Amino acid sequence: MAVRMVGATITETVRYGKFLWLILDETDALLIRLWMNGQMLVTSSDAPTASNERARFTFTYGGHHLRFNDRRTFGHLMYDEGGAARLSSIARIARDLSDTLFDQALVVEGIHSKRIGIKRALLDQTVVSGI
Repeated sequence: MAVRMVGATITETVRYGKFLWLILDETDALLIRLWMNGQMLVTSSDAPTASNERARFTFTYGGHHLRFNDRRTFGHLMYDEGGAARLSSIARIARDLSDTLFDQALVVEGIHSKRIGIKRALLDQTVVSGI
């Protein structure tokens, strides 16, 4: 993954449910799943390395790094070649409340069809994402 990202430019950022999607050069993408304790931090280049640092991205304009810290190691990064044009890796995930195409009736229908408790239904990312 690191070699493919050298020289890449982040041209867009997207949040999709609980995922962060960094579009690279309008073609590829970096999918980030933070889980419970993951963090993406912009730090100065001279900031000490944290014991839970899993990845570091250096910006060519200098001075700052983007660091992926994950204390419990549940989070992950995934490079998706051609991923800017499609969200194939997360296609199964439903739209979230802030999405302009969010359909409340579809979510209600999804909750009713599950036959499970409301908490479990709301946490099911195929019904509604981001909760």
